[in-house]
Amino acid sequence: MDIKAFKMDGLGNDFVIIDQRSQNYNLTKDQIIKICDRNFIGCDQLIFIQKSNEKDARLEFYNSDGSISGACGNGTRCVADLLSKENNDKEIILWTNSGALKSQILGNNLVETEIGIAKTNWNEIPLNKNLDTKNLNIKIVNKNNIEHIGGTSVNVGNPHIVFFCR
Repeated sequence: MDIKAFKMDGLGNDFVIIDQRSQNYNLTKDQIIKICDRNFIGCDQLIFIQKSNEKDARLEFYNSDGSISGACGNGTRCVADLLSKENNDKEIILWTNSGALKSQILGNNLVETEIGIAKTNWNEIPLNKNLDTKNLNIKIVNKNNIEHIGGTSVNVGNPHIVFFCR
């Protein structure tokens, strides 16, 4: 099966983007995992561009383990850049499982995407129990072998954990 795909990078996250607006590819979870495998093509997420009557397009995101993600700001910016070049438009609106995301093409490979208000309640992230999302008390060790304890949890279309380090 021949599939036209794009490999793009957005602020350190890399994506394989498959345009399904004219042909639908029904990939299995195992095929998605294989595409994302760093020993094959490799990417953080696989993104499908799909037709949409409401917006410029609909996006479907898959993590490298084959699970569905609600949205990804960096991936959305990559697709917005592709579509803006296709239709010469400076504003692109893409529908995701987390809602509509509006992107502005600023030029010089700069794309700004409004991802909405971050969710910080434990059940909106979601966490499996009621925890203090401002300090999850998780220990990490950086590349210099310095230990950090904390972690702030937030959902901006998909769950993130953020560590503030010096």
